[in-house]
Amino acid sequence: MVDLANVVIFDPNTASLYEAKGLVMTMNGNALQLTLPRADGGDPLTPIARTEQPKKKRSSAYTRRYKANFKKVASRFKMKSGKWKKNGFKSAVKLAHKMSKK
Repeated sequence: MVDLANVVIFDPNTASLYEAKGLVMTMNGNALQLTLPRADGGDPLTPIARTEQPKKKRSSAYTRRYKANFKKVASRFKMKSGKWKKNGFKSAVKLAHKMSKK
């Protein structure tokens, strides 16, 4: 039996020492799981929110190339009546993007 009042835990990520009696403890089957405090000072049981990266603005040159290529490719994937073939729109978009990158 281990007395948790005397256990000290080292966190190599932050190079900090923690006393086990001050940490959040949960039972995981037969094992005792200790939760270290977060670096930002938040609640250790709530997940850390991901920060979203700002989207890159597409260049106008790429947009012009894509529009021209899409008009060329679209005729391949349309029927005589002007309706899109099955899965044709998706295929046309993929092909136009591929052609615009080259």
